[in-house]
Amino acid sequence: MAAYTDQHVVEQPPWLKFIRIAQVALSVLILALAAFALSAIPFGNTFGTFGFNIFTCIFTFIVGAYLILTPIKAPKLYNCWAALVLEIFGVIFWLSAFATMASWASLGLLTVGGISGLGKRDAKKSKSSSSDDLFGSNSDWLDNYDKEIQARYARYRAGWRCAGAAAGLGGVVWVLFMITLITYSIFLHRHRKNPENKNLPDNGMPARDGGEAGVSCHSAAEVKGHEMGSVHVGAVGGGEYPKPY
Repeated sequence: MAAYTDQHVVEQPPWLKFIRIAQVALSVLILALAAFALSAIPFGNTFGTFGFNIFTCIFTFIVGAYLILTPIKAPKLYNCWAALVLEIFGVIFWLSAFATMASWASLGLLTVGGISGLGKRDAKKSKSSSSDDLFGSNSDWLDNYDKEIQARYARYRAGWRCAGAAAGLGGVVWVLFMITLITYSIFLHRHRKNPENKNLPDNGMPARDGGEAGVSCHSAAEVKGHEMGSVHVGAVGGGEYPKPY
C-alpha cells in the first residue's frame, strides 16, 4: 500500500505558530474572566453572551490544537481546506463574541455605577434618620446592612469589569485570527499554485507515493492488460482479441 506524503501540509511562516499560541493563551484568560462574570452577575446567563464567549474559548482550544499539533504529530489527519474553514469560523465567532460582550459590559458598568451611588445615598439617609434613636438599637444593624450592600455591589461591579476586560481581550483575539486567516490564505494559494504540488487531491487530503494523485489503482492493470490462464485480455480500446485455440 502506498504511503502518505506530507506535501499536502501547507508551508507557513514560523511566526504564525506563535500567534496561534497567543490566541489560545488569551482564550484561557478570557474564559476565566467570563466565568467569574457569569458567577458574579445575577441572571447573567440570560443574556447568552457569557455562554457564547465560553463556547468560543473552547472552540479556540480545539482549533489551536488542530492547527498547531496536527501538521507535526499527525499529518494524515490534517486537511488544508478544513484548516481554512476553522480560521474563517474563528474570525466570525470572535467578532460576535467580543462585540456582544462589549455591548453588555458598557451597559452594565453604566447601570451598576448608578445603582451603587443610589445605594450609598439611601444607606446614609437611613443611618442619619436613626440618629434620633436614644438607644441606638438600629445602628449596628444599619452598619452591617450597609457593609453587605457595599460588598454585593462591589462583586457585581467587579463582574461587569471582568466582562469589559474579556471584551477587550476578545477584540485582540479577533485581530489575531484576522492575521492568521489572511496569512494562511496567501500561503495556501501559493501552495496550490506550486508546480511540485499540482498532483495533490483537490479535497486537501494527503497525496500518496508511487504515482500521481487522482490516478485510479486500476490504471496500471488497464494499461498492461491482465493474463488469465492462457487467455490474454487486452487493454481497453486497444488491440484485437486473441484467437481461441
